[in-house]
Amino acid sequence: MQHLMDICRATLSEQAATCIFTFTYDRMKRYQGEWHLERSYTFPDYFFIESSNGEQLEKEMNRNELASKILDTGGIVTPVDRQEEELLRHLSDESHHMGMSTGYIAEGKTHVTQGPLVGYESQIRKIDRHKRLARISLPYARGEMELCMGLEITSKS
Repeated sequence: MQHLMDICRATLSEQAATCIFTFTYDRMKRYQGEWHLERSYTFPDYFFIESSNGEQLEKEMNRNELASKILDTGGIVTPVDRQEEELLRHLSDESHHMGMSTGYIAEGKTHVTQGPLVGYESQIRKIDRHKRLARISLPYARGEMELCMGLEITSKS
């Protein structure tokens, strides 16, 4: 993936690609007897190309044969629709990073008090309190996407 991102950065103009990036999220991992905050890829096999000129991007990708290089690796080139974009922008910061969320469980209901998952409690499908992760399910144009995000549950009653 990193190799394809580097090729895109080297061959696409600024008019075609404003930003080439991948999403990351915070997670906690325990090793050496302590908890450590680490960054992981939200979508490990995907990268995103932000463009304000889709026609120019498509033209340059075809001219430089980038689309065929991506397809040769088994990848798919697909646009992100407006709803998906708004959702990903809400969950991440300007650097496309999703921070750690904090919350508690009361009477079987999850309440997120801090972080990007505030307001998305109903989308949480599974919480792994030991790994401090939440699996969330979000609607998008081709069905539902499931992703992991960091969630620390501080108390349960």
